[in-house]
Amino acid sequence: MKEPLSEPGNLDLTALINAARDGDRLAGDRALAETYQQLRVLARRIRSGDSDDRGPAELTPTELLHEAWFKLFPGGSTPELASRAHFMNLAARAMRQVLVDLARERGAQKRGGDWLEVTLNTGLSEGEQTPDLIAIDQALQRLERRDPKLVRIVEAYYFAGMSFAETGEVLGISERSVRRGWELARAFLLVELAEPR
Repeated sequence: MKEPLSEPGNLDLTALINAARDGDRLAGDRALAETYQQLRVLARRIRSGDSDDRGPAELTPTELLHEAWFKLFPGGSTPELASRAHFMNLAARAMRQVLVDLARERGAQKRGGDWLEVTLNTGLSEGEQTPDLIAIDQALQRLERRDPKLVRIVEAYYFAGMSFAETGEVLGISERSVRRGWELARAFLLVELAEPR
């Protein structure tokens, strides 16, 4: 069972971040603790199922968390947030960027012969193949020109490991719409990934 992203009674992340931006140091500390916890849950979900024999360039959940943290809060700055959903969307995008950046780095090291192995238990790739995150990212860029909302669904569900219900909550749409959107995006990506470029 997936660990929930937030539980009833959790702090209002948006209010904390806005208070911190206005100079409330205690609110800033609490906001950092809350955002760190949310990212930690996402990072564990993404990396669940990995074995202990990871290669040296692969990320542990903690490393993934820290890399995403630095993307979200560059130089210690606090992003403008409209809501918790906005934060979760930013977090999902940061996770995607971290994983794709690492795949690019490893691809550059061996000219494509040593792709990043990531366990993403969402059924995007056919069979037991390791997904090519660079190709997925390029296909997502093409999909974004057609339907940005489908890309947000992929980022939340595939890259951030959220459930369909959590993705719907974060995006402000029904779980049913998320499922339909995932199926459309998945079909698009499978076709794009199957075509030689």
